[in-house]
Amino acid sequence: MNQFYPEGSVVLCIPIYAARDIQSSDHVVVESRRKDGMIEATIKEYIVDPEANLWLWPSSNDPVHQSPLRYGNESVDTVEVTALIIGSYRPAPNF
Repeated sequence: MNQFYPEGSVVLCIPIYAARDIQSSDHVVVESRRKDGMIEATIKEYIVDPEANLWLWPSSNDPVHQSPLRYGNESVDTVEVTALIIGSYRPAPNF
Protein backbone atom coordinates (compact mmCIF):
# COMPACT_ATOMS: atom_id res chain seq x y z
CA MET A 1 0.00 0.00 0.00
CA ASN A 2 2.96 2.30 -0.49
CA GLN A 3 0.94 4.18 -3.11
CA PHE A 4 -1.20 5.49 -0.23
CA TYR A 5 1.08 5.09 2.79
CA PRO A 6 4.77 5.68 1.94
CA GLU A 7 7.45 4.05 4.06
CA GLY A 8 7.50 5.61 7.54
CA SER A 9 3.77 6.36 7.58
CA VAL A 10 1.74 5.62 10.69
CA VAL A 11 -1.83 4.42 10.18
CA LEU A 12 -4.72 4.72 12.62
CA CYS A 13 -7.25 1.91 12.64
CA ILE A 14 -10.18 0.56 14.60
CA PRO A 15 -11.13 -3.11 15.04
CA ILE A 16 -13.70 -4.39 12.56
CA TYR A 17 -16.15 -5.23 15.37
CA ALA A 18 -16.18 -1.53 16.34
CA ALA A 19 -16.23 -0.15 12.79
CA ARG A 20 -19.02 0.65 10.42
CA ASP A 21 -19.68 -1.79 7.59
CA ILE A 22 -16.71 -2.08 5.25
CA GLN A 23 -17.32 -0.38 1.91
CA SER A 24 -15.61 -0.73 -1.45
CA SER A 25 -12.40 1.34 -1.61
CA ASP A 26 -11.91 1.24 2.18
CA HIS A 27 -8.41 0.46 3.40
CA VAL A 28 -8.26 -2.41 5.85
CA VAL A 29 -5.77 -4.38 7.95
CA VAL A 30 -5.57 -7.98 6.79
CA GLU A 31 -4.06 -10.77 8.91
CA SER A 32 -2.65 -13.80 7.11
CA ARG A 33 -1.93 -16.88 9.19
CA ARG A 34 0.69 -19.29 7.87
CA LYS A 35 0.78 -23.01 8.59
CA ASP A 36 3.89 -22.51 10.76
CA GLY A 37 1.88 -20.23 13.08
CA MET A 38 3.35 -16.94 11.86
CA ILE A 39 0.91 -14.06 11.46
CA GLU A 40 1.50 -11.26 8.95
CA ALA A 41 -0.53 -8.04 9.05
CA THR A 42 -0.75 -5.95 5.90
CA ILE A 43 -2.90 -3.12 4.59
CA LYS A 44 -5.07 -3.71 1.54
CA GLU A 45 -7.75 -1.85 -0.37
CA TYR A 46 -11.12 -3.61 -0.05
CA ILE A 47 -12.87 -3.70 -3.44
CA VAL A 48 -16.29 -5.05 -4.39
CA ASP A 49 -16.45 -5.76 -8.13
CA PRO A 50 -19.63 -5.58 -10.29
CA GLU A 51 -20.30 -9.30 -9.66
CA ALA A 52 -20.16 -8.69 -5.87
CA ASN A 53 -16.82 -10.51 -5.48
CA LEU A 54 -14.66 -9.15 -2.66
CA TRP A 55 -11.01 -8.37 -3.44
CA LEU A 56 -8.07 -7.23 -1.36
CA TRP A 57 -5.73 -5.08 -3.48
CA PRO A 58 -2.18 -4.27 -2.37
CA SER A 59 -1.88 -0.89 -4.22
CA SER A 60 1.88 -1.24 -4.19
CA ASN A 61 4.65 -0.11 -6.52
CA ASP A 62 6.61 -3.27 -5.67
CA PRO A 63 6.29 -5.80 -8.54
CA VAL A 64 6.17 -8.64 -5.99
CA HIS A 65 2.98 -7.17 -4.47
CA GLN A 66 0.75 -6.53 -7.48
CA SER A 67 -1.78 -9.36 -7.37
CA PRO A 68 -5.11 -8.98 -5.60
CA LEU A 69 -6.47 -11.64 -3.29
CA ARG A 70 -10.08 -12.74 -3.62
CA TYR A 71 -11.53 -12.46 -0.12
CA GLY A 72 -13.87 -15.22 0.96
CA ASN A 73 -12.28 -17.69 -1.47
CA GLU A 74 -12.77 -21.12 0.13
CA SER A 75 -9.24 -22.15 -0.81
CA VAL A 76 -7.82 -19.27 1.23
CA ASP A 77 -8.88 -19.87 4.83
CA THR A 78 -6.00 -18.06 6.53
CA VAL A 79 -6.89 -14.46 5.65
CA GLU A 80 -9.05 -12.21 7.83
CA VAL A 81 -9.91 -8.51 7.70
CA THR A 82 -9.33 -7.31 11.26
CA ALA A 83 -9.41 -3.49 11.23
CA LEU A 84 -10.54 -0.45 9.26
CA ILE A 85 -8.00 2.29 8.51
CA ILE A 86 -9.41 5.66 9.62
CA GLY A 87 -6.40 7.88 9.06
CA SER A 88 -2.66 8.19 8.66
CA TYR A 89 0.20 10.61 9.15
CA ARG A 90 3.91 10.88 8.46
CA PRO A 91 6.13 11.67 11.44
CA ALA A 92 8.56 14.57 11.17
CA PRO A 93 12.04 13.64 9.94
CA ASN A 94 14.39 12.11 12.52
CA PHE A 95 11.57 10.55 14.56
